[in-house]
Formats: sequence, C-alpha cells, structure tokens
Amino acid sequence: MKKISANFESDFRAAYLGGVIPSNTDYLESYKEGYEKTCYQVYCNAYDSALKFLVIGRIVKDGVPPIGLSELEEKNFLFTNEQRTGSILRVEDKKWTVMINDSWVIGGINALLPFYVASPRQRQNIYHDTYQFTVTGRELIGLTHFGYQPISHPQLGEVFVCKDAKRAQGATLTEYERRYCGLREEVKKRNLSNSDNLLVSPEYK
Repeated sequence: MKKISANFESDFRAAYLGGVIPSNTDYLESYKEGYEKTCYQVYCNAYDSALKFLVIGRIVKDGVPPIGLSELEEKNFLFTNEQRTGSILRVEDKKWTVMINDSWVIGGINALLPFYVASPRQRQNIYHDTYQFTVTGRELIGLTHFGYQPISHPQLGEVFVCKDAKRAQGATLTEYERRYCGLREEVKKRNLSNSDNLLVSPEYK
C-alpha cells in the first residue's frame, strides 16, 4: 500500500472531519482512525486505472429498475478497490462510505479519465427522497463541477470527458464537498433548476 500523501490527508480531513466545513458532521460516525489511508489507496488505483476509464451508475439488483450495472458488466469492466485498478468501484460493504466513493471519483478526475455512465441521467437515478442525491447524482456533481461534459459513444452510450484539464487536475475532496453541500441545500428548498440543468439529460426533463 502506498504511503498517504500529506496533501491528500489534509484535504480529506478538511472535507470530512470538520476542517473547512465545520458545520458538516455527516461523516464522523462512519469514520474510523486511519480510514483516509484506505481512501488514498483507492484514489491511487482509480488514478492508475488499468482500462484507462471509469464507470459510474447504479447497481442492478435482481433485475429491478433503476437501470444500471449488471453483474456481467461489472466483471467485464473489473473492480477498483485497495488492491485492484479496474473501472468500477467495489469494496466490502463495511468499508464503503461516501468518503471512499469521492476519493475514487477524484482519482479519476485528477487523471483526466473518461467516465462512462451506466444509468440513464433521469431524475429517479439522481435524486433521493432522504439524502437529496443518490451516489450516482453525487458522482455527476463532481464531474460537472470539475470540467467534464457528456458526449455520446456509439457502443457504450454516454460518456463524460474532460474539457478543462486545469480544473480537473486541481479537483479536491474539499471543493467537491462544498459543491455537493451547496446543491443539496438548494434541493432541500425544492429548487431543482440548477441541479436539473447540470445533471439530468435533456431527453428526461
């Protein structure tokens, strides 16, 4: 396992443990001492993805909607975790948190990798009644905020590609969390215009 970088560690603590966003305590209950080292390894393995792209989207369970990644697709695209450098994040349930998911996303963004979207960008895949956004919605917030735009791929459907390398290479967990919190507050107030324009595909509006 790689030794955690000082920049990543300070960014992680600022984003999730009350450094820069002191009013946010959402992550303290799921944080365990040293967890940032696991997140850093996932960040590195996303950055060094063997297939040179990542895949976001919801997981299909027993073939029930929403549309997303099937078990076969997961196997074909390979997994990313602390040991592996595939294209789909897959860690043990007890280890998964938003913090590790964000680290994976930022790793791919910093590396300027394309992100293939396995779930249609429609409201049911983006918004959540309790948490305002699904994990897929949160991932799309990161991509749109850090210089990515969607294009159509003839075989794999929609893909987000980097259009602003400087912004993507400068992406941080702290800024990702700031942006997410800002849009979440808007959605709480039932103001969906900004998030709809950014995240929902025009064909589903």
